Amino acid sequence: MANNGAETGLDYFGARYFSGAQGRFTSPDWSAKPQPVPYARLEDPQTLNLYSYVRNNPLSRIDPDGHIDCTGKNAQGIGCQYIAQWNAEHGIGNTAKKSGAPGVPVKLPNGQTVPNRYSANGVLMAPTSDLRPVAAAGRAIKKNVDESASLAVYGGYDAGSAILGQLVAGLATNLAQNGDFDYQRATFVKGQLQQLPQFRDVSNFNVGLLAQQAGLSLDEVLTIAGTYALLKSPNYSSDQPYGLDPRTRDLTVLGYQTGASGAYGQ
Repeated sequence: MANNGAETGLDYFGARYFSGAQGRFTSPDWSAKPQPVPYARLEDPQTLNLYSYVRNNPLSRIDPDGHIDCTGKNAQGIGCQYIAQWNAEHGIGNTAKKSGAPGVPVKLPNGQTVPNRYSANGVLMAPTSDLRPVAAAGRAIKKNVDESASLAVYGGYDAGSAILGQLVAGLATNLAQNGDFDYQRATFVKGQLQQLPQFRDVSNFNVGLLAQQAGLSLDEVLTIAGTYALLKSPNYSSDQPYGLDPRTRDLTVLGYQTGASGAYGQ
């Protein structure tokens, strides 16, 4: 949560200070691993501004450094309501740093649960039982990729670059930091975060499911996940295939195979 400093008039966001008077951060964005332009996406020029707040769109965006967004209208979502209700029943407020909400079993469209050998109860758990929006987001990426490729060919542009741009944008929006389907942290009012490490497995499952629905091969998915882990995650394992620890790799493969089975449609 951003704390206001009476002496300076600045708001503290955890990584740096924000100046409401100027409408921008007082220092450039940074990352633990030095990068020229951290978190930037070349297909979105506004991300190249390291001082801007939520790409200058505060009415529809927040900068919480978190993942599952339970602010505003999103608070009415099934997953957010579940976490909020569990917290209330166990005396945990939105300002607490961690919630132990165990989640609910993920249910496939046919009503079956998803086996997970890493889970205490043997099934995949999540803030919400319905992962159809994850699959739908993957199919939307595939549609955008196909349309971009067609337009590129028609216009005489490089289809490969068009495809890559759509894939990067789609995967980042849904799965990377602040991604819609990364459930390992919940963002409540004013960007306050609660850690939810118990949803690590479903977050990795979502990577495989969404990417499969987006049309990627399993090798491409694991390569991308490993590269992201190398650049962004302390969990990168150099001695493991693709740089992914076995649990992360297993859940990503499980999500991919579940999507490939046709459980969520084609």
